[in-house]
Amino acid sequence: MSQLAPLILVVEDTKDIQVLVAMLLKHAGYRTLMTDKGIDAINLVREHQPAAVLLDLNIPSLPGWEVARLLEQEYPSIPIIAMTGQVSLPSHVEKLVPKATRVLIKPFEPPMLLQYLAEVLGPLALSSGHA
Repeated sequence: MSQLAPLILVVEDTKDIQVLVAMLLKHAGYRTLMTDKGIDAINLVREHQPAAVLLDLNIPSLPGWEVARLLEQEYPSIPIIAMTGQVSLPSHVEKLVPKATRVLIKPFEPPMLLQYLAEVLGPLALSSGHA
């Protein structure tokens, strides 16, 4: 029986970015879930316990930094890669983002996202020959 590919939750409110990231991850061999809302992200993590979460910090209603804080409290072993269009985060937000979180500045190159995933997933990461 083969092991399932790691599941990655993509939380992004810009549909084009959401679709592109999901396509990149699927092409690399990962399974994906997608949402554009913070509260849905929390519920999806509770239901599916993904290997990692790619989280836009600027999503509406429940902000990404708040989602990250709640997920870190409830699921400290699930790594979060924060995505933002801001070159530097305001200091009050930087303090609220979990220490384990990597921050990916948009726009980003696809290899950078895959590298960050490999770093946070460790042995669970897929090699580039695994598509």
